[in-house]
Amino acid sequence: LRSALLDGDADIEVHSLKDAPATLDANFVPEAIFKRENASDILLSKEGWTLKDFPHKLIIGTSSPRRKAQILNARSDLETVPVRGNIATRISKLKNGLFDGLIVAKAALVRLNLDLSNTYEFTLDEMLPSASQGFIAVECLKSNIEIINILKKINNEDEMLLASAERLFVAQLNGSCLSPVSYTHLTLPTTPY
Repeated sequence: LRSALLDGDADIEVHSLKDAPATLDANFVPEAIFKRENASDILLSKEGWTLKDFPHKLIIGTSSPRRKAQILNARSDLETVPVRGNIATRISKLKNGLFDGLIVAKAALVRLNLDLSNTYEFTLDEMLPSASQGFIAVECLKSNIEIINILKKINNEDEMLLASAERLFVAQLNGSCLSPVSYTHLTLPTTPY
């Protein structure tokens, strides 16, 4: 996507902010952030098990070091295996029995209007979400002033402030989108600053 921006084949890229590097290349800027979707992680299984009820020694699919660390901290008897692909591919792998459970961001299921039955939403005591999870960002070249001015009109400033704070936290820890770094929910004041 960034190559397309640099080559002039695209003006913007739209992606999940949690998957972007905590420190962007100097050529790029996330200029618009939209209202955050639910940032929780969710466990899918054919039976709809909770983490507590998940049977001993079964396998959970996740490629996230953060999710793996928290799962194994809560249930050291479970095994995790890496899983790649888009959400539909991952769910298909679950249905085909490659693992017994799958952890994904709830935001992905909600945005794709996928069935939330047979799912278990983790509490914050069980699993802290990734920094910037649930945010969609629109990124462009820092030099493209015309596009920046357009994107400023659709940006949610409060959400941008929160997303930027979470990304800065990860960057200060020299983390990346794969680092097992989490956050606790912040609430912005409802009165003007």
